[in-house]
Amino acid sequence: MQTDFLPLDKQHGKIQIQLTKQDLDPMVKSELKKIKNKAQIKGFRQGGVPESLLMNLYGTEIKADAIQKLVQQSVESYLKENNKQLVGEIMAVNDPIGQLGMSADAYQFEFELGFAPDPDISTALEGTKLVRYKIQIPESKIEEEISFLLTKYGNLEDSTEAVKVGDQVKLEVYELENGIVKPEGVISDFVVLVDDTLTEEFQQTLLGKIIDNEFTADIYQIEKKLDLNQVKKYFLKLEENDEREFGNLFQVKIIQIQSNKASTENEEFYKKVFGNDTEVVDSLSFRQQLRTSLQVYYDLESEKMLDFMLVKELAKTSQMEFPENFLKKWLQSTSESWAKKSGYELEHDFFHFKESLAWRILREKYSQIHEIQISRQELENYVIHSIKQKYGEFKLDEEVWRGYVRKMLEDKEQAMNYYVELENLKVIEHMKASMTIDSEDIELGNFNTKVQEINSHHHTELDHHHEH
Repeated sequence: MQTDFLPLDKQHGKIQIQLTKQDLDPMVKSELKKIKNKAQIKGFRQGGVPESLLMNLYGTEIKADAIQKLVQQSVESYLKENNKQLVGEIMAVNDPIGQLGMSADAYQFEFELGFAPDPDISTALEGTKLVRYKIQIPESKIEEEISFLLTKYGNLEDSTEAVKVGDQVKLEVYELENGIVKPEGVISDFVVLVDDTLTEEFQQTLLGKIIDNEFTADIYQIEKKLDLNQVKKYFLKLEENDEREFGNLFQVKIIQIQSNKASTENEEFYKKVFGNDTEVVDSLSFRQQLRTSLQVYYDLESEKMLDFMLVKELAKTSQMEFPENFLKKWLQSTSESWAKKSGYELEHDFFHFKESLAWRILREKYSQIHEIQISRQELENYVIHSIKQKYGEFKLDEEVWRGYVRKMLEDKEQAMNYYVELENLKVIEHMKASMTIDSEDIELGNFNTKVQEINSHHHTELDHHHEH
C-alpha cells in the first residue's frame, strides 16, 4: 500500500492511495476464514464449506469492506504521521471501483483534503486588546424604568373610550358565507392585545373603534405568525379532532375594551417588583434598589459584549489561514443551502463560517493545552441552571430536576450542544483571567449604539475584506 500527497494550495492537497493484490488478499482471506468457521450452508458440514463457494457468495462484500478499511487506515496514518487535522471532510476525486469493478487486482484512490491551521494561541492572546465597559446609567433611564414598572404592575379597567395601543380588546367573531353570517357557522370569542403582535392592517382597523363596532376581517390576518392549527385552537376554540371546514372571513364585534391603569408607588407596588421580602419601603430606597438591579443587568450585558469581542478579535489576531477553495467546494457539494449561494452572499456567509471555525479550533486547542475538563456532574449542574432560567416558575425538588436533565442528556446531540456551550464559557473565562483587559466608563446611550452596531451586522470593509 502506497500513500502520496500532492499539495494544491495552502492547507489543501490531494492524497493518492494505491492498493494492490498483496494489500487486499490477506484481509480477504482472513475474513473468509472467519466466515468459513461459522457458515452453515445446506449440504456442507460447519467449517467444511469450500472457500471458492464462500468467495462467490460473499467475496464482493468482503473485498469492498477491506478496501474501505485500508483507505481509512491510510488516511488516518498520514494525518497522524504528519500531525495534521482535517477541516471539512475528505472528498473523492475519482471512482476506481466504478471504473474497474470489484474484480481488479489494484486500485488507485484520490481524495482532496483540507487541513486545519495550527494557531499560536499565546501570541494571539498577547495581540488581542479588549475593553471592559463600565456602563453609566443616567437618571432618565431610572425614570423610564419606573414608568414601565408602574404600567406593568397596573390594573386593567373597563373602558368606554376608543381603542388605543396597549389596550386589551375582547372580540366576538362569526363566520361569513357570501357576505352574511353563515347559519351554523363557527362562532367564537377571544382577547387580543393591541401591540405589534397584531398584523399592521388589523391593528389599524381596531384603533379608534369603540364597543359594539363591527367590521369584517380575515381570521388568518389578525396576529402575525399564527398557523391554521393555532387559529383553530386560540381564536376559534375548536378541538383538534374537529375537522369542519370554515372560511377565512369573519364578522368581528368589539364586546369589551380594557385599558391599563398605571399603579402608584406604595409598599404593595414595591413588593410586586422586588418580592414580599423586600426592604424597599419608600421612593428613595426604591430608586436606589432599582439602580443597583439595573447596574447588575448592564454589567452582565457589558460582559457579554466583552466575550463576543474576545472571540471575534482572537479570530483575527490568530491569523489562521484556511484552505478556502477546498472549504467552499466542500460546503457547496454537501449542503443544499450552501449550493445555492453565490457572489456576495457566498463570500459574506463564508467569512462568518471561517470565524466560527477559527474559534472552534482555538477553543479545542486551548482546552487541551490548559487541561480544561468538564465532569458529568458539572455538565448536569450547568444544564439544570440553564433550564431553571427558562422555567424557573416550576418549583421542583433538586432530584426531580436532575432526573429530568439526565434523561435529556441521553440524547447525544443535545448533550454535545450543552457540552460545547459550557466549554465555551470555561475557555473564555480562563482566557480573560490570563489577559490584561482595559476598563473604560461609557454612557448607556453610547453602549447601546455599540450593541446595535453588532446586532445590525455592521462590519467595516477591513473586517470583511469586501464592502458591506
